[in-house]
Amino acid sequence: EIPATQLMPTHVNRNTELFEQGIELVKQGGYIDLTTSSDPNFLEEGELSASEGLKRALDTGINMNNITFTSDGNGSMPKFDENGKLIGLGICSVSSLYNEVKRAIKEQNVPIEIAVKVITSNVADLLRLGNKGRIISRKDADFVLVDKEDLSITDVYAKGEALIEEGRIIKKGIFE
Repeated sequence: EIPATQLMPTHVNRNTELFEQGIELVKQGGYIDLTTSSDPNFLEEGELSASEGLKRALDTGINMNNITFTSDGNGSMPKFDENGKLIGLGICSVSSLYNEVKRAIKEQNVPIEIAVKVITSNVADLLRLGNKGRIISRKDADFVLVDKEDLSITDVYAKGEALIEEGRIIKKGIFE
């Protein structure tokens, strides 16, 4: 009864079967989200990194506008020893979001214009944030500049205001 366009399952890269169901949902017009909060050294059997999932999705020919990445940033994350035994809980890193985008570009050969959409325009469109997600006249002027070679972040602007320039923090957020 619920149209596919109204669904947005998250963490669909947690196992192969769920991922394949997500691809089918996108073919029907739905959306899927790939989590970037996983330990690349201890992926569960069948689990895909977000970057690998993005590449596989691209290879299927589905609408890439219907895919997002999220990080679970600052949520809890299990920690394992070298044998895969649970040794405690850590905190999911917000940097995993951009790290997976970089991995998609550098390791999975996803074109940069597709890889950045999963954290920019796709999210803005899905959440109907009309002033976000694109660098266009009369929008909020949020953008990130990166080094051409290693894709490290060099500058960050929000609403046209410099937050980071040449790797130096210029202005911190309210909660920092």
